[in-house]
Amino acid sequence: MKDSRLVVSDRVKAEREAAIVDRAIEKAFAGPARQRSARRLGEMALLFQAPARGEPAALALAAAAVLRDESLPAESLPLVRAMAARGLELGGEAARGRVKATEVSRAPAPRGQ
Repeated sequence: MKDSRLVVSDRVKAEREAAIVDRAIEKAFAGPARQRSARRLGEMALLFQAPARGEPAALALAAAAVLRDESLPAESLPLVRAMAARGLELGGEAARGRVKATEVSRAPAPRGQ
C-alpha cells in the first residue's frame, strides 16, 4: 500500500489505507471468526499464566474480552486494526517477492518440514 506511484496527499493515502483495512477486517472477523479469535486470545492468556507471565496474560485476557463484545464494531478495535494492517503489509511484501508467501501464510506446514 505504501509503494504507490500515484502522487496524492497524505490525507487521501490515509483514507485509502483505512478503507482497505476496514474491508480486510470485515472479511477476517465476519461471523464466527471473531469469536474464534477471542477464544484463541483466551487460550494464549492461559499459556502466558503458566510460566508466570502476568502482563502478557492480562493483555491477552483483556483483548479476548473486548473481542467477545459484539456491541463493539471490530473496525473500532485497535488490536484488530493492527492485526489487519500487519497482515496486509505482509501480504504486500509477499506479492512483491520480498518474502516467501509460505513464510507469511496461516496454512499449516506439512509434517516433517
